[in-house]
Amino acid sequence: GGKGGAMKKLVRQTVRVEVDLQKRCLTGRTELEIQQRSDQRQLLLHCRQCDIASCTVNGSFARFEVSNPLSKVVQDEQMVRDVQNFALNFKSALDASDAGELRILIDGNLQPMRAEDGEMGYGIWKVVVEYAVTRPQSGVVFAGIDLPGQPPPHCFTDGQWGASPKWFPTVDSLSESCPFELAVTVASGTKVLCSLPQASDERVSKGKRQVTFRSSPGDNIPAMALGFAAGPFVSIFDPGAPQKLSYYCLPGPGTDQVLSVSTQFVCRALSILEQLTACELPCDGSYAKVFVEDAYADWHAQPSLCVASSSLLHDTAVVEQAFATTRMLVHALSQQWFGLGALVRPETLQDLWLIHGLAGHVTNLCLRKLFGHNAYMHHVYQETEATCEDNATLVSGSGVDPHEHFGPAKVRKATLVMRLIEKRMGEANFRKLLAMLVQRGKQHKDRQLNMERFFKAARKCSGMDIENSMRHWWTSSRCPVFNCNFYLNRRRNQVEFAMRVHYDSRKLKHKDTLTVRVYETEVTYDRTVHLDEEFITDDYPHISRYRKSKREREAEKEGEPLVIQELMDKYDSPLLWMRIDPEMLWIAKVDFKQSDFMWIYQLYKDKNVAAQIEAIRGLCSVITSAKPEQPPTDYHKNLVVRCLSETLDDSRLFHAVRSFAAKSLGLLSCPDAAEGGGGGGAPRPSPTGR
Repeated sequence: GGKGGAMKKLVRQTVRVEVDLQKRCLTGRTELEIQQRSDQRQLLLHCRQCDIASCTVNGSFARFEVSNPLSKVVQDEQMVRDVQNFALNFKSALDASDAGELRILIDGNLQPMRAEDGEMGYGIWKVVVEYAVTRPQSGVVFAGIDLPGQPPPHCFTDGQWGASPKWFPTVDSLSESCPFELAVTVASGTKVLCSLPQASDERVSKGKRQVTFRSSPGDNIPAMALGFAAGPFVSIFDPGAPQKLSYYCLPGPGTDQVLSVSTQFVCRALSILEQLTACELPCDGSYAKVFVEDAYADWHAQPSLCVASSSLLHDTAVVEQAFATTRMLVHALSQQWFGLGALVRPETLQDLWLIHGLAGHVTNLCLRKLFGHNAYMHHVYQETEATCEDNATLVSGSGVDPHEHFGPAKVRKATLVMRLIEKRMGEANFRKLLAMLVQRGKQHKDRQLNMERFFKAARKCSGMDIENSMRHWWTSSRCPVFNCNFYLNRRRNQVEFAMRVHYDSRKLKHKDTLTVRVYETEVTYDRTVHLDEEFITDDYPHISRYRKSKREREAEKEGEPLVIQELMDKYDSPLLWMRIDPEMLWIAKVDFKQSDFMWIYQLYKDKNVAAQIEAIRGLCSVITSAKPEQPPTDYHKNLVVRCLSETLDDSRLFHAVRSFAAKSLGLLSCPDAAEGGGGGGAPRPSPTGR
């Protein structure tokens, strides 16, 4: 609605639909009050895959035309088809449908109704459209089949961008918000859930049940935030918050237990999120999670409602699925505060990355309290690696397909950038920022968030200019690459560190610092490296001594693992190991090489999960990256296998580290199974952690 949105304003809309689960269709009638901001005698509405029966304007029948350029992107006469031409044609069709597909012609004798609270000089057109949607391809999904042993028929909205015009005509734009009313008629015995609070006037007649939902007073939402689900769902209420949380799924054996197990952490997560945002759950009524079949995505969130795939459900015998399911359900819950129809909303698609980042980072902070710091750092490490491979840009040109703003690569990077903003501001100041944004939305002021307002609020809370110092993270696509190495100069008793920075944004003359943490036998300290050039060197004397007395060496061995004691006898070095960017304050790829005994020290003595995974990968590279003319010795092979086996057997370590050690052992024993074939190196942790 970018082109036509400035010419009209949606004041109020009512949608009435009757859903037939057996025939997989719905019939509807929608009433819109539109304030026209021009003298044009036509109205443009977004409407796709709806068969229009009639249109009236102020009670008089009106002529209408429907033209959907997106229904046929590639023409039949175009014999040669490739991705580039399709992208150009799709972009042209997207621009052509931006103003609207349904054109309603207004009779010249009609006059607009008087606007009670609208802008001076503009009247109201009351538009009524009757339509039908038969076997829709998207927007609203009909799933299930009425056969024994199969999921029963049900339907739900899929929550994609541009889904609303596929099941009711409307003005689909982020800038257009208004009060909505939705009335859904279904067969008796069918439950209806909606993203609006349920009204009290429920009607049952002739075997049909009509449920009406209305916006809360003063709460305007965009059309894309409207959604519903209907079916023979069974439900349970969360025992920790029965008035706030309810869960629904399709009937089946052991449904109540599976539903209870799968949602066991949601109530605790709600309490944590309310503490982080200093605001209670912003739902006027109960917040519902419904699990359905054939979902387009694992989950999608709308105000008061989350529609999730039934594949997320699990019982007590499945342990690892609980982490993935809880992360998705908590992420959906966080979008009640930060989302398209939430308390804090994006003003434009260019500002959507702020909402993605806020919701994603708040989710991570919540899960850190639920599952611990190790799980949090492991997730950040995985997401950083995946982001460096994605090369996503958060702020793109206006010509980008809107669906690309919702891609997992952008959500992942936006979450990491928001974490960096929190690190730069400080945790206490970031909490103030969250509270300020949420309170403004709660008071129905400045709900739409843009980058100017966000960074102005960040400056007010922290006193720091976050925007100018961190702009490169959302304007640049490629992540920096750090190639690092060092040399221990025994004659001069110093460490000579060198690094090369591969970074496209170096031309912007952005100056920042990088931390190098040095672990010596007697002390641990940080070195700050200034990234103002492509090639950087840093020479400094080491603090610890080289040779110690036999008594001191024996005292150091006490309590150490046997492999560490052997290394102490074999290697006389004051430098144990080094880490580049140990707090992960950069979204960057680090290529760092150190000796095998240093990787072993890091694996056994560093308590950081990311450091342990780095050490496992470094140990594996001793074997997999060896040159053919200098193959690894049997001693080194046995040493690597021994360290990985002890890591696997150590029950005190984080489970992801132990599983990564097991995977590395398997790939070392069968190198042809490595990624890319032919034993191309140590394995990478899965982005999903599964």
